[in-house]
Amino acid sequence: MVGIETDEAHFQACHLILIAISTGGAWIFYFADAPSLAVDVFTGQAAGIAYMTIAVLAATTYMLGGLMREQVCTYMCPGRVFRQQCLMKTP
Repeated sequence: MVGIETDEAHFQACHLILIAISTGGAWIFYFADAPSLAVDVFTGQAAGIAYMTIAVLAATTYMLGGLMREQVCTYMCPGRVFRQQCLMKTP
């Protein structure tokens, strides 16, 4: 059983990392010429700021989406506030 749980955790971590890198890439491709930047990124010829921006956005996505998910949802998602408003009794 330990092997299956470890494999599943590794699988989920790999998916989260890919999603984080995709998020960073999507933002940088939005603000630049996407086809030429994609070729430059994958061939290693892009500017350093492109790689740095992708890394920073990927890291923040990974941290907020994977490691701090419960805290982010508790404090940032408005769902709890909406539920409280719906359940409040009006005078």
